[in-house]
Amino acid sequence: MADTAGVTRFARQVGAMPRRLVRSTRARWRHGLLAGRAQPRWWPEGVAEWPGLRSPHADKEVVLFAGGRRYEFAPATLRGFSGHVHHGTRRPTADDVAASLARLDLPVEVARSMATVSSFEGGYDAIQTYDSAKFSWGFIQFSASGGLYDVLEAIKGSQPAVFASVFEPAGIDTAHWQVLVRRDGRTFVGPRAQDLLHDDPTLWTPFITAAGITGVQDAQTRVAYERYYLPMMQATTTTSGGEMRFGDVFAHSEVGRTLLFDRAVRLGPASAVALFRGVMERCGARVDQFEAASQDGCGVDAIVNELLLAEAHDGTRLGSIISQLADAEPETR
Repeated sequence: MADTAGVTRFARQVGAMPRRLVRSTRARWRHGLLAGRAQPRWWPEGVAEWPGLRSPHADKEVVLFAGGRRYEFAPATLRGFSGHVHHGTRRPTADDVAASLARLDLPVEVARSMATVSSFEGGYDAIQTYDSAKFSWGFIQFSASGGLYDVLEAIKGSQPAVFASVFEPAGIDTAHWQVLVRRDGRTFVGPRAQDLLHDDPTLWTPFITAAGITGVQDAQTRVAYERYYLPMMQATTTTSGGEMRFGDVFAHSEVGRTLLFDRAVRLGPASAVALFRGVMERCGARVDQFEAASQDGCGVDAIVNELLLAEAHDGTRLGSIISQLADAEPETR
Protein backbone atom coordinates (compact mmCIF):
# COMPACT_ATOMS: atom_id res chain seq x y z
CA MET A 1 0.00 0.00 0.00
CA ALA A 2 2.85 2.34 0.91
CA ASP A 3 4.50 1.66 -2.44
CA THR A 4 1.27 2.46 -4.28
CA ALA A 5 0.94 5.78 -2.42
CA GLY A 6 4.54 6.65 -3.27
CA VAL A 7 3.97 5.94 -6.95
CA THR A 8 0.84 8.10 -6.90
CA ARG A 9 2.66 11.01 -5.27
CA PHE A 10 5.48 10.70 -7.82
CA ALA A 11 2.99 10.71 -10.70
CA ARG A 12 1.31 13.84 -9.34
CA GLN A 13 4.68 15.58 -9.02
CA VAL A 14 5.61 14.70 -12.57
CA GLY A 15 2.23 15.90 -13.81
CA ALA A 16 2.68 19.21 -12.00
CA MET A 17 6.15 19.87 -13.44
CA PRO A 18 4.99 21.71 -16.59
CA ARG A 19 2.75 24.02 -14.52
CA ARG A 20 5.57 24.70 -12.02
CA LEU A 21 7.97 25.37 -14.87
CA VAL A 22 5.56 27.87 -16.44
CA ARG A 23 5.01 29.64 -13.12
CA SER A 24 8.73 29.82 -12.31
CA THR A 25 9.56 31.06 -15.82
CA ARG A 26 6.92 33.79 -15.58
CA ALA A 27 8.30 34.81 -12.18
CA ARG A 28 11.85 35.00 -13.52
CA TRP A 29 10.66 37.03 -16.50
CA ARG A 30 8.84 39.52 -14.25
CA HIS A 31 11.98 39.92 -12.14
CA GLY A 32 14.11 40.62 -15.19
CA LEU A 33 16.05 37.36 -15.18
CA LEU A 34 15.19 36.59 -18.80
CA ALA A 35 15.85 40.06 -20.15
CA GLY A 36 18.35 40.01 -22.95
CA ARG A 37 17.97 36.32 -23.68
CA ALA A 38 18.04 35.78 -27.43
CA GLN A 39 15.22 33.77 -28.96
CA PRO A 40 16.39 30.14 -29.15
CA ARG A 41 16.10 28.17 -32.37
CA TRP A 42 13.58 25.79 -30.87
CA TRP A 43 11.05 28.58 -30.08
CA PRO A 44 7.98 28.03 -32.34
CA GLU A 45 7.40 30.79 -34.86
CA GLY A 46 4.00 32.50 -34.71
CA VAL A 47 2.93 30.83 -31.46
CA ALA A 48 3.86 33.58 -29.03
CA GLU A 49 6.38 36.37 -28.67
CA TRP A 50 9.63 35.22 -27.08
CA PRO A 51 9.61 36.76 -23.56
CA GLY A 52 13.37 37.19 -23.38
CA LEU A 53 13.38 40.05 -25.94
CA ARG A 54 11.36 42.70 -24.13
CA SER A 55 13.30 45.78 -25.22
CA PRO A 56 11.67 47.71 -28.08
CA HIS A 57 15.22 48.30 -29.38
CA ALA A 58 16.10 44.62 -29.70
CA ASP A 59 17.93 43.82 -32.97
CA LYS A 60 17.96 47.52 -33.94
CA GLU A 61 20.79 50.03 -34.04
CA VAL A 62 20.51 52.68 -31.33
CA VAL A 63 21.91 56.20 -31.80
CA LEU A 64 22.45 58.57 -28.87
CA PHE A 65 23.78 62.11 -28.72
CA ALA A 66 25.78 63.37 -25.75
CA GLY A 67 28.00 66.42 -25.51
CA GLY A 68 27.39 67.20 -29.16
CA ARG A 69 28.75 63.81 -30.24
CA ARG A 70 26.99 60.91 -31.93
CA TYR A 71 27.23 57.44 -30.39
CA GLU A 72 26.12 54.33 -32.24
CA PHE A 73 25.16 51.12 -30.45
CA ALA A 74 25.12 48.03 -32.64
CA PRO A 75 22.97 44.95 -31.89
CA ALA A 76 25.05 42.07 -30.54
CA THR A 77 24.58 38.55 -29.21
CA LEU A 78 26.70 36.25 -27.06
CA ARG A 79 25.93 32.69 -25.95
CA GLY A 80 22.16 33.08 -25.99
CA PHE A 81 22.05 36.70 -24.78
CA SER A 82 21.30 39.74 -26.88
CA GLY A 83 21.65 43.49 -26.52
CA HIS A 84 23.86 46.29 -27.80
CA VAL A 85 27.49 47.34 -27.77
CA HIS A 86 29.45 50.55 -28.11
CA HIS A 87 33.18 49.90 -27.81
CA GLY A 88 33.98 53.43 -26.77
CA THR A 89 35.79 56.38 -28.27
CA ARG A 90 37.83 57.23 -25.17
CA ARG A 91 40.28 54.34 -25.18
CA PRO A 92 43.14 54.85 -22.71
CA THR A 93 46.79 54.32 -23.63
CA ALA A 94 49.33 53.12 -21.10
CA ASP A 95 50.38 56.76 -20.64
CA ASP A 96 46.77 57.76 -19.95
CA VAL A 97 46.41 55.06 -17.31
CA ALA A 98 49.80 55.95 -15.80
CA ALA A 99 48.73 59.58 -15.46
CA SER A 100 45.51 58.47 -13.78
CA LEU A 101 47.40 56.19 -11.38
CA ALA A 102 49.79 59.02 -10.54
CA ARG A 103 46.89 61.35 -9.70
CA LEU A 104 45.54 58.65 -7.39
CA ASP A 105 48.96 58.01 -5.83
CA LEU A 106 48.84 54.39 -6.97
CA PRO A 107 51.72 52.39 -8.54
CA VAL A 108 52.21 53.62 -12.11
CA GLU A 109 54.04 50.42 -13.10
CA VAL A 110 50.71 48.62 -13.47
CA ALA A 111 49.62 50.99 -16.27
CA ARG A 112 50.63 48.71 -19.16
CA SER A 113 48.77 45.76 -17.66
CA MET A 114 45.60 47.82 -17.28
CA ALA A 115 45.85 49.40 -20.72
CA THR A 116 46.46 46.00 -22.33
CA VAL A 117 43.35 44.48 -20.76
CA SER A 118 41.38 47.61 -21.61
CA SER A 119 42.34 47.19 -25.28
CA PHE A 120 40.06 44.12 -25.30
CA GLU A 121 37.30 45.62 -23.14
CA GLY A 122 36.81 49.13 -24.56
CA GLY A 123 37.14 52.79 -23.68
CA TYR A 124 36.07 54.71 -20.60
CA ASP A 125 32.74 55.27 -22.38
CA ALA A 126 32.27 51.68 -23.60
CA ILE A 127 28.88 50.11 -22.90
CA GLN A 128 27.62 46.61 -23.58
CA THR A 129 24.29 44.98 -22.76
CA TYR A 130 24.54 41.66 -24.60
CA ASP A 131 25.78 39.23 -21.96
CA SER A 132 24.46 37.77 -18.71
CA ALA A 133 25.45 40.90 -16.73
CA LYS A 134 22.84 42.87 -18.76
CA PHE A 135 24.80 46.14 -18.50
CA SER A 136 28.52 46.91 -18.31
CA TRP A 137 30.40 50.19 -18.55
CA GLY A 138 33.94 51.45 -18.66
CA PHE A 139 37.48 50.64 -19.69
CA ILE A 140 37.38 47.16 -18.15
CA GLN A 141 33.59 46.75 -18.39
CA PHE A 142 32.31 47.10 -14.83
CA SER A 143 29.13 45.03 -14.75
CA ALA A 144 25.83 45.92 -13.12
CA SER A 145 26.08 42.72 -11.11
CA GLY A 146 29.71 43.35 -10.12
CA GLY A 147 32.03 46.35 -10.16
CA LEU A 148 29.58 48.99 -11.44
CA TYR A 149 28.35 49.67 -7.91
CA ASP A 150 31.91 50.32 -6.74
CA VAL A 151 32.62 52.74 -9.59
CA LEU A 152 29.42 54.70 -8.98
CA GLU A 153 30.21 54.83 -5.26
CA ALA A 154 33.72 56.05 -6.07
CA ILE A 155 32.27 58.79 -8.26
CA LYS A 156 29.81 59.81 -5.53
CA GLY A 157 32.69 60.07 -3.08
CA SER A 158 35.27 61.85 -5.26
CA GLN A 159 33.00 63.74 -7.68
CA PRO A 160 29.73 64.42 -5.79
CA ALA A 161 28.77 67.37 -8.00
CA VAL A 162 29.22 65.24 -11.14
CA PHE A 163 27.15 62.44 -9.70
CA ALA A 164 24.40 64.84 -8.63
CA SER A 165 24.26 66.57 -12.00
CA VAL A 166 24.75 63.60 -14.35
CA PHE A 167 23.51 60.39 -12.75
CA GLU A 168 20.85 61.44 -10.25
CA PRO A 169 18.65 63.33 -12.77
CA ALA A 170 18.51 60.10 -14.81
CA GLY A 171 17.34 58.20 -11.73
CA ILE A 172 20.59 56.25 -11.27
CA ASP A 173 21.92 55.88 -7.73
CA THR A 174 23.46 53.41 -5.28
CA ALA A 175 22.30 52.11 -1.91
CA HIS A 176 22.76 49.02 0.24
CA TRP A 177 25.53 47.63 -1.99
CA GLN A 178 23.35 47.75 -5.08
CA VAL A 179 22.83 49.90 -8.15
CA LEU A 180 19.31 51.27 -8.21
CA VAL A 181 17.12 53.01 -10.78
CA ARG A 182 14.31 55.39 -9.84
CA ARG A 183 11.47 55.57 -12.31
CA ASP A 184 7.93 57.06 -12.01
CA GLY A 185 8.10 57.32 -8.24
CA ARG A 186 9.34 53.76 -7.80
CA THR A 187 12.79 52.47 -6.93
CA PHE A 188 14.12 49.37 -8.68
CA VAL A 189 17.10 47.37 -7.44
CA GLY A 190 18.84 44.11 -8.28
CA PRO A 191 17.67 42.26 -11.41
CA ARG A 192 14.88 44.76 -12.11
CA ALA A 193 17.32 47.69 -12.13
CA GLN A 194 19.67 45.69 -14.37
CA ASP A 195 16.69 44.98 -16.62
CA LEU A 196 16.01 48.70 -17.04
CA LEU A 197 19.68 49.44 -17.69
CA HIS A 198 19.61 46.77 -20.38
CA ASP A 199 16.40 47.89 -22.07
CA ASP A 200 16.37 51.69 -21.85
CA PRO A 201 18.97 53.62 -23.91
CA THR A 202 18.12 56.88 -22.13
CA LEU A 203 19.86 55.38 -19.10
CA TRP A 204 23.07 54.92 -21.12
CA THR A 205 23.50 58.63 -21.82
CA PRO A 206 24.73 59.67 -18.34
CA PHE A 207 27.42 57.00 -18.47
CA ILE A 208 28.65 58.29 -21.84
CA THR A 209 28.57 61.87 -20.60
CA ALA A 210 30.43 61.12 -17.39
CA ALA A 211 33.16 59.13 -19.17
CA GLY A 212 34.68 62.30 -20.57
CA ILE A 213 35.38 63.71 -17.10
CA THR A 214 38.89 63.13 -15.75
CA GLY A 215 37.67 62.47 -12.21
CA VAL A 216 35.30 59.78 -13.47
CA GLN A 217 38.10 58.14 -15.43
CA ASP A 218 40.19 58.19 -12.26
CA ALA A 219 37.33 56.52 -10.38
CA GLN A 220 37.34 53.71 -12.95
CA THR A 221 41.12 53.36 -12.55
CA ARG A 222 40.91 53.24 -8.75
CA VAL A 223 38.25 50.53 -8.72
CA ALA A 224 40.11 48.53 -11.39
CA TYR A 225 43.23 48.59 -9.22
CA GLU A 226 41.61 48.02 -5.83
CA ARG A 227 38.93 45.50 -6.83
CA TYR A 228 40.70 43.49 -9.53
CA TYR A 229 44.46 44.07 -9.69
CA LEU A 230 45.51 44.31 -6.03
CA PRO A 231 43.48 41.32 -4.79
CA MET A 232 45.19 39.11 -7.37
CA MET A 233 48.65 40.26 -6.30
CA GLN A 234 47.80 39.66 -2.64
CA ALA A 235 46.15 36.26 -3.17
CA THR A 236 48.10 33.22 -2.03
CA THR A 237 48.31 29.52 -2.75
CA THR A 238 49.74 26.80 -0.55
CA THR A 239 52.14 24.17 -1.90
CA SER A 240 54.36 21.52 -0.39
CA GLY A 241 57.07 24.18 -0.08
CA GLY A 242 54.88 26.68 1.77
CA GLU A 243 52.62 29.61 0.95
CA MET A 244 53.20 31.81 -2.10
CA ARG A 245 51.76 35.21 -2.99
CA PHE A 246 50.79 35.56 -6.63
CA GLY A 247 52.45 38.96 -6.65
CA ASP A 248 55.74 37.36 -5.61
CA VAL A 249 55.46 34.57 -8.14
CA PHE A 250 55.02 37.08 -10.97
CA ALA A 251 57.15 39.84 -9.47
CA HIS A 252 59.42 39.89 -12.53
CA SER A 253 56.82 39.02 -15.18
CA GLU A 254 54.54 41.73 -16.54
CA VAL A 255 52.93 39.06 -18.70
CA GLY A 256 52.03 37.01 -15.63
CA ARG A 257 50.66 40.00 -13.72
CA THR A 258 48.59 41.08 -16.71
CA LEU A 259 47.14 37.59 -17.10
CA LEU A 260 46.21 37.63 -13.41
CA PHE A 261 44.45 40.97 -13.86
CA ASP A 262 42.78 39.87 -17.09
CA ARG A 263 41.32 36.72 -15.57
CA ALA A 264 40.05 38.73 -12.57
CA VAL A 265 38.28 41.09 -14.96
CA ARG A 266 36.83 38.25 -17.03
CA LEU A 267 35.90 35.81 -14.26
CA GLY A 268 35.80 37.87 -11.07
CA PRO A 269 38.66 37.87 -8.53
CA ALA A 270 37.45 34.84 -6.53
CA SER A 271 37.11 32.63 -9.60
CA ALA A 272 40.42 33.89 -11.00
CA VAL A 273 42.23 33.06 -7.75
CA ALA A 274 40.74 29.55 -7.81
CA LEU A 275 41.82 29.17 -11.44
CA PHE A 276 45.44 30.12 -10.76
CA ARG A 277 45.60 27.96 -7.64
CA GLY A 278 44.52 24.98 -9.70
CA VAL A 279 46.95 25.84 -12.50
CA MET A 280 49.89 26.15 -10.09
CA GLU A 281 48.93 22.94 -8.30
CA ARG A 282 48.81 20.98 -11.55
CA CYS A 283 52.10 22.55 -12.58
CA GLY A 284 53.77 21.55 -9.31
CA ALA A 285 54.87 25.07 -8.33
CA ARG A 286 57.11 25.34 -5.24
CA VAL A 287 58.27 28.32 -3.20
CA ASP A 288 61.98 27.52 -3.60
CA GLN A 289 61.72 27.69 -7.40
CA PHE A 290 60.70 31.32 -7.29
CA GLU A 291 62.96 32.31 -4.41
CA ALA A 292 65.93 31.08 -6.45
CA ALA A 293 64.53 32.30 -9.78
CA SER A 294 64.96 28.74 -11.00
CA GLN A 295 64.28 27.89 -14.62
CA ASP A 296 63.71 24.24 -13.73
CA GLY A 297 60.34 22.70 -12.95
CA CYS A 298 57.26 24.92 -12.75
CA GLY A 299 58.51 28.40 -13.50
CA VAL A 300 56.48 31.34 -14.78
CA ASP A 301 56.57 30.04 -18.36
CA ALA A 302 55.18 26.68 -17.26
CA ILE A 303 52.39 28.35 -15.28
CA VAL A 304 51.45 30.46 -18.30
CA ASN A 305 51.37 27.36 -20.51
CA GLU A 306 49.13 25.57 -18.01
CA LEU A 307 46.85 28.61 -17.98
CA LEU A 308 46.59 28.54 -21.76
CA LEU A 309 45.55 24.90 -21.60
CA ALA A 310 42.99 25.57 -18.85
CA GLU A 311 41.54 28.60 -20.65
CA ALA A 312 41.77 27.29 -24.21
CA HIS A 313 38.32 28.72 -24.98
CA ASP A 314 39.83 32.21 -24.52
CA GLY A 315 43.19 31.34 -26.01
CA THR A 316 43.12 34.01 -28.72
CA ARG A 317 42.77 36.79 -26.17
CA LEU A 318 45.40 35.37 -23.83
CA GLY A 319 47.79 34.80 -26.72
CA SER A 320 47.34 38.41 -27.83
CA ILE A 321 48.12 39.65 -24.33
CA ILE A 322 51.30 37.58 -24.24
CA SER A 323 52.33 38.83 -27.68
CA GLN A 324 51.77 42.47 -26.74
CA LEU A 325 53.84 42.26 -23.57
CA ALA A 326 56.46 39.63 -24.40
CA ASP A 327 58.90 42.26 -25.67
CA ALA A 328 58.97 43.77 -22.19
CA GLU A 329 60.16 40.61 -20.47
CA PRO A 330 63.94 41.01 -20.16
CA GLU A 331 64.21 39.12 -16.92
CA THR A 332 65.13 35.44 -16.49
CA ARG A 333 61.99 33.45 -15.86
